[in-house]
Amino acid sequence: MDRFKCDIIIVMLLSEEKEKLKRNKRKRKRQHIENVYSSYCPPSAHTTLTDWDQIFNIARRKTIIAGDLNGHHTNWSTRTDSRGDQILDSILDNNFVSLNDCSHTRIKLVNGTVQKSAPDLSLASLDIALKFDWIVLNENLGSDHLMIKIKTNIGTSNIYKRKRNFKKADWLQYKSRIESKLKGFILPDDHQSAYDALIDIINEVADKCISLIKICENPLHQQKFTPRPYWNPDISKAVAERRRALAVFRRNPTPVNLEALQNKVSSKNIMDAVGVIQDALVALNSMIADIGLNISHRKTKVCVFTRGHSRNSNSSNITLNTNNECID
Repeated sequence: MDRFKCDIIIVMLLSEEKEKLKRNKRKRKRQHIENVYSSYCPPSAHTTLTDWDQIFNIARRKTIIAGDLNGHHTNWSTRTDSRGDQILDSILDNNFVSLNDCSHTRIKLVNGTVQKSAPDLSLASLDIALKFDWIVLNENLGSDHLMIKIKTNIGTSNIYKRKRNFKKADWLQYKSRIESKLKGFILPDDHQSAYDALIDIINEVADKCISLIKICENPLHQQKFTPRPYWNPDISKAVAERRRALAVFRRNPTPVNLEALQNKVSSKNIMDAVGVIQDALVALNSMIADIGLNISHRKTKVCVFTRGHSRNSNSSNITLNTNNECID
């Protein structure tokens, strides 16, 4: 009898543990990042506490805000200025937490003197702030700002998009059905109605002749990674040497190490890769200009500071100037 009771207790404990694991799994699925904002504030811009409250009040839950804010406070930097005081007061009032660990995020050589600072700030809302690891990488991509890696165990929601699988389309049947539909088709006088009717016919036939396929738009779930055609072993080696030279310069910022770093940055392999990328961008911009395409990122919010005031907007409602190229 005692053994029977013991078995029942074990089964009950296992059932409770199983239910607990299910609840934790469902809880992890509910945890996700809803908003990611990128912000930049030039050093010359005049800011007030109200400006920062306006920025940090955009969203207070499941949100990351990161950017070059050009504000310093001992909470994330080695010194404090008036803008840093404004930022700290605002993030505390709006339930944000700094992910920085006081590491330098910018290294600049001015008149032979190395200047180290931390103008780049990474913030997370209070509900998810403890779920991130923040680290400065030994990579600057030729800039005086170092790259920052933010890692989290928060699951990402998979967004699937349904697309036509043209590889398995029955084009003969598609053509036959389209021709059959158009034989008795009477074109409406109204242009919009005519267009809508024609599109309805095309979609109706496509549903029967061209199957659909689900594509996951989350890049983290892509099974295969294909490097760019221009990325070869020589470029990989050049990038590794540049990173090593940067690490040496950060540890010992002497003129000799600076010259070695500059030589690695301007190496032929890296410049060839940069040239290929620039040519691709020129071709892309030319194509966009030819077809009059407007680029819009619907889910991207941009915080823009101008002299004397700040504002935030959807990127679809604001014009950004990047390297003399205008993006709507």
